[in-house]
Amino acid sequence: MESAGAKTSANELRAFADGLEKFKDQTLTGFTKLLERLSETGEVAPKGGRTKQPAAPKAPPADPGTVAAEAKRLYEHAAQGIDESDLVALKSQLGILTAAGLKVVAAALNFTPTGKESTKPKLTDAIVRKIEKREGATIRRNVINRPEGGHTVGNGVPAVPGAVTSPPTP
Repeated sequence: MESAGAKTSANELRAFADGLEKFKDQTLTGFTKLLERLSETGEVAPKGGRTKQPAAPKAPPADPGTVAAEAKRLYEHAAQGIDESDLVALKSQLGILTAAGLKVVAAALNFTPTGKESTKPKLTDAIVRKIEKREGATIRRNVINRPEGGHTVGNGVPAVPGAVTSPPTP
């Protein structure tokens, strides 16, 4: 080409060939996909033609003290009953804590994890179960301790208006 007077074109082709040298191990299909990606995104794939998918954004780490305070609040109010959505939200917060953070929450509930609760998912479930057990214990206690003869609030007054109760005891 140079002898034909196309020195500029020859130099450009040489530079182009040199530039393609780093892609010599790629297939034509892989190189074509790389060019398509470059034209669409402006990003060149790493060697090998594969692109690394960007990592999904991680949730910011939760503060173990804040989560522990919420768990303790739920535990203390379990006797009055707690909403299922509160437990779901707590479990979500527990899920982003480190193992050390989960131990802080467990300690706030006066709960010492056993060997079988050594993984994060098992420790998370154990913390939630502890709160649920407290709520269940309160429900059982109320059922067991209800007055003899039915649901009364005292002196034979029905707990539910219109309900039939046993006569008051003298």
